[in-house]
Amino acid sequence: MKLQFIDIAIIILYLLTMLVIGWVLRKKASLNKENYLLGGKSLPWYLLGLSDASDMFDISGTMWMVALCFVYGMKSIWVPWLWPVFNQVFMMMFLSKWLRRSNATTGAEWLVSRFGKTDKGSRASHNIVVAFALISCFGFLAYGFIGLGKFMEIFIPWNVVQPYIPFHVAPQFIPHVYGIVFTLFAMFYSILGGMHSIVIGDLIKYILMTVACVSIGIIAVIHLRGTKLNVPDGWYNPFFGWKLNLNWSSIVADANKKISDDGYSLFGLFFMMMLFKGVFASLAGPAPNYDMQKVLSTRSPKEASKMTGFVSIVLLPVRYSMVIGLTVLALLYFRQLDLSSPNGTDFEKILPGAINNFLPVGILGLTLTGLLGAFMGTFSGTVNAAQAYIVNDIYLKYIDPSASNKKVIRMNYITGSLVVIIGIVLGFFTKDVNSILQWIVGALYGGYIAANMLKWYWWRFNANGFFWGMFAGIAAALLLPYLQKWYPGVFPALDLYSWPLLFLVSIIGCIAGTYAAPATNMETLKKFYASVRPWGFWRPVHELVVKDDPFFKANKRFKLDMFNVVIGIIAQCCLTLLPMYLVLWLKLPLLITVVILAAIILILKRTWWNKLED
Repeated sequence: MKLQFIDIAIIILYLLTMLVIGWVLRKKASLNKENYLLGGKSLPWYLLGLSDASDMFDISGTMWMVALCFVYGMKSIWVPWLWPVFNQVFMMMFLSKWLRRSNATTGAEWLVSRFGKTDKGSRASHNIVVAFALISCFGFLAYGFIGLGKFMEIFIPWNVVQPYIPFHVAPQFIPHVYGIVFTLFAMFYSILGGMHSIVIGDLIKYILMTVACVSIGIIAVIHLRGTKLNVPDGWYNPFFGWKLNLNWSSIVADANKKISDDGYSLFGLFFMMMLFKGVFASLAGPAPNYDMQKVLSTRSPKEASKMTGFVSIVLLPVRYSMVIGLTVLALLYFRQLDLSSPNGTDFEKILPGAINNFLPVGILGLTLTGLLGAFMGTFSGTVNAAQAYIVNDIYLKYIDPSASNKKVIRMNYITGSLVVIIGIVLGFFTKDVNSILQWIVGALYGGYIAANMLKWYWWRFNANGFFWGMFAGIAAALLLPYLQKWYPGVFPALDLYSWPLLFLVSIIGCIAGTYAAPATNMETLKKFYASVRPWGFWRPVHELVVKDDPFFKANKRFKLDMFNVVIGIIAQCCLTLLPMYLVLWLKLPLLITVVILAAIILILKRTWWNKLED
């Protein structure tokens, strides 16, 4: 085992600190439902932004990014558009403040402000959002769980632990044992302390991760000095043509196999599909998970916009310092890494392998603690979101609407524990990190996009249309893996390429459902339009609002918002490239990136920051 006493001490100190935080903040969290789930809407935007960024800095995603960076080089910055990462830019420019103006506790509760709550369609739309939220939360819990297990097994070999375990564990379930142990720590502090303990825990984790990531970047620079990386032509270039044209044959032949297995060889087509899906997904707003809960926890709409903008600034340069640092170390000393698996080279093992082999004592402990904290933060944020939907949108709505505060907090404890158990069980059935990631971002969210996009921009869209759009999309997403298995020639293995079909099915459900029922009550629409102030197809509602309030002004910021989105996405790419060029010391690209970033900051100061309002 490579871990020394100081490394183990750092990890144990961190775990004990998390337990203390949960215990100390339990009374503050239990004051009321809003305090528990949303931190009383009193936390400052920069703390919530750090917390949100920390939740996005997960082990599984970072393992995937390092594998991508090794194989695809600078072109790997585009692949996370699968999520898409630039949805944060859309939220920063306009969607976060629109969402926060509802003053809701969850995404399902937000629907009441848009569709009302009296008719059958409203209840159905509410239920379908709760179902989607819980399915995606459980998916993310399983995704994090398996990543943690694969990660910890490398650092704490089973033969070291086995003598202290009173029962036999089959080899294939060893990662799950590690996952369960560390999941229990995350469960304790998040369930006891609610949003307050999650945010404070995320702050500590972010500080640890920043120190670790910067240290890894510096170590990579020291090792790289005067050495040329053995990589294919085009590896250093973030730009691309129709085909990827990266040939690893004479260097690491299995990298070509990974490119083929991933389905990214026609990179131009892959990019266009990502962009097409990403724009619609971003226009739909945040999915009902920890990201949405952080927006709803802010003190005001203005702070919601600031918080979302802050996420990219504090996340990307730090995270990619680690990604490029570990990639450089792996490329320099590839033969020293054991990346073997039954299916050939497992590039997801690069991150734990490089950390275990090339980091000095102390930095190894900090990095391991930070990544362990990354798992715990993502896990606890997702558990908090699932609790919010179960307690707020099921228990208080259908079972016991007049439950006392004590009863509500107790239900939060029970549901939190239940959610964790379900997440662990699902983790046992997950094959690998990438398979569940592809299903969540490629298929499940494909069913979510159409209905959640139309709700913002089209006045006639109603709760019935929302329900049938979501139902059709999610049903198609759940059916997709079986169709891919039964008809491989018709349905591509990469879920992204099947997304347009899911989107079309969902759109048909939206439109058919909308016109099969009357329009939403006009008073509900007027109240929504006047308070949220979206742009889009709202003319009939706008005319009635102006009749009541002649001084009301329509939102005419569409062109400005879209301009800000475009330059914001460019800035986000620059923030990603900045640490990569710095570590690789590519001086001219680094200078160009810094100049572009500085120019965009000055523009956004005038076109976005100075125009923020509640």
